[in-house]
Amino acid sequence: MRFSIVTSILILFFSGCKNNSNSVAPVDQSLSVSIVRDSLQYTLEVPKTVFGVHDTLIASMTVYNQSMSTDTLYLQGGSSYYNGRWTLNKDSTRTIMFGPKGPIPLIIVLFPLASHKTLESSIIHEVIADTSGAAVTPGSYTLQAQFYGLTFKLNISLQ
Repeated sequence: MRFSIVTSILILFFSGCKNNSNSVAPVDQSLSVSIVRDSLQYTLEVPKTVFGVHDTLIASMTVYNQSMSTDTLYLQGGSSYYNGRWTLNKDSTRTIMFGPKGPIPLIIVLFPLASHKTLESSIIHEVIADTSGAAVTPGSYTLQAQFYGLTFKLNISLQ
């Protein structure tokens, strides 16, 4: 009797185990692009390369002072500390999303950036939807941002 109970438990245990090589989903890593100008390194970064069509699109801009002296950034837009615009494009011809929405305040902030220090600003934190508010179709997209006259592009996917 004990043999049949132990055997039954073992059979149930092993029948529930499946050999699945994809048991752990791959980790989606962040994606960034950097441009250096006048000893300042500007970086646009997204936390992942694949977003769901109903996710929130998130991106940040970082400025790192590589020099041995303090540099001054002239930032327009008040508390957002962002001097530019961004678009999410499909096929390089169709703008799906853009920002900032509305006028950018004419507030200029002088921001001293000390040697080897970083300024980071969240520039995008919006639910993914097209300009009319409708759902976006899955596919490949280009996130483009302009900051201090520099243009950054990242290719992302929506699923």
